[in-house]
Amino acid sequence: MKKLLLIALCFVAFQFTQAQEKPISVDATVGLPMGDVDDFSNLYVGVNFTYMFAEVAEDFYLGARAGYNLYLGDSDGPISAPDFDFLTLAAVGRYDFTENIFGRLDVGYAVGLEDGADGAAFVEPRVGYYTYDFDVFAFYQNIFDSDFSFGALGVGFAYKF
Repeated sequence: MKKLLLIALCFVAFQFTQAQEKPISVDATVGLPMGDVDDFSNLYVGVNFTYMFAEVAEDFYLGARAGYNLYLGDSDGPISAPDFDFLTLAAVGRYDFTENIFGRLDVGYAVGLEDGADGAAFVEPRVGYYTYDFDVFAFYQNIFDSDFSFGALGVGFAYKF
């Protein structure tokens, strides 16, 4: 019985290590701010680290992500707005629709890095083109709670290693 349990455990562990051939990626994103932050920011930039650790079904992967996201304050006019930056932590689900087209959803929490800034829920759907070495994608990011919404519509590039 112990051998059977050990074999089953090894099989499950093997399944979770067979995610993608290159499970780690680093991406850079740029976009236009939307939502409540649109009045105070004119550019969004971000960098994210993703680790895809499990293929749970054919063409469906799970992973985790950590990132730094910056909404640059608008300096036009008599008063300049501050920058708004967040550390994002998220669970990642990715589905490969075809050999080179994917959809992805990142859901998690964004921690405000400014003095007195609170955290908020975070969601980012993506759709894009992928190869063995890189992804090119479009995304919509939303960091929100009951009082505000920081959004961005943009594009990104991810390098896999």
